[in-house]
Amino acid sequence: MSAARLPPKVSGLVGRRPDARPFSPINADHLKKLNDTGFNSVSEEFRAGPIDEKDVGGLIDIDISMLVDSPYQYRLVYPEKELLALGESLKTTGQTSPIRVRPLEGGKFELIAGHRRKRAAALTGIAHLQANVVIVDNTAAALELMADNEGSETVGDYERAKAYKKLIDDLNISQKRIGEVQGITQGMVSKRLSFFKLPPSVIEQLEKFPRAYSHKVVEKVLPALQANPELEEFVAKATALVGADSWSPETLVAQLLQRAKKKAGESATNTDSLFSITDPTSRPLLTIQIKPKGFVQIHLAKGVDPLQFAKRLNEMLGEEAANPGTNMCISEKSS
Repeated sequence: MSAARLPPKVSGLVGRRPDARPFSPINADHLKKLNDTGFNSVSEEFRAGPIDEKDVGGLIDIDISMLVDSPYQYRLVYPEKELLALGESLKTTGQTSPIRVRPLEGGKFELIAGHRRKRAAALTGIAHLQANVVIVDNTAAALELMADNEGSETVGDYERAKAYKKLIDDLNISQKRIGEVQGITQGMVSKRLSFFKLPPSVIEQLEKFPRAYSHKVVEKVLPALQANPELEEFVAKATALVGADSWSPETLVAQLLQRAKKKAGESATNTDSLFSITDPTSRPLLTIQIKPKGFVQIHLAKGVDPLQFAKRLNEMLGEEAANPGTNMCISEKSS
């Protein structure tokens, strides 16, 4: 296995510091020595990786073609405009801080911090980036990556939720521990994870538009969907509209709640007891609807005089129907 070769200085990008060195091969015994002297445990993928003890914690220049994304990298969107601006900044002002990587077999390096800078460099023709090399296990690398992104405004709640879920599923890290690393409450971790209570069709749209809305919107959407699962298709389509900036998250919530309210009204109507009185031709003259708590609504067919009907009803029911305590509403049906 050949050592990573130190690239020449790139004008206007990252100057070689005196402590920047190329990597040299290492065997399993050398790795064990590093572990025994206090480094974090090394996962299997690091065995025989190209690392020299003197380079751990030091700086080297790495060809960006040797950089690979972390499996715990959770950004789903990298706006080109932002990457171009970042790349131009790297060219004009230089790299103000090194990326962080860990060595892999075959001479490549896995990114811990620097996924945006790698893409910005590739987009703007920058060949090398200065890197700080560390030896950490999967858990430490994943937690550091997540903490590095927590304060970023360009990462959405759904992307963060995906990161939390992967840490929980793959590495058995608790919500409490995630919260401690992120500097947030366990409750906030749980709220963000509520994205995964949404139906699959909605999750599918969030994969395409991960920054469509925050966990606060999910808190309003979930109860309405749980009560009205038939509105799933609407929420999926609305999520796409929000993601495409055609709707606002507020519009989605308002439209959903309006539909849920309508469904609830229809459901209540359907569960009421209905009685109809028809004429000899089977045309309904009136419909009596028995509502909860003894409330009665009488809907008259169009053309039926409510006053004449009330007079006739009073004659039929006598004094009992005229009692002020009777809950009765007489209205003319418009259609």
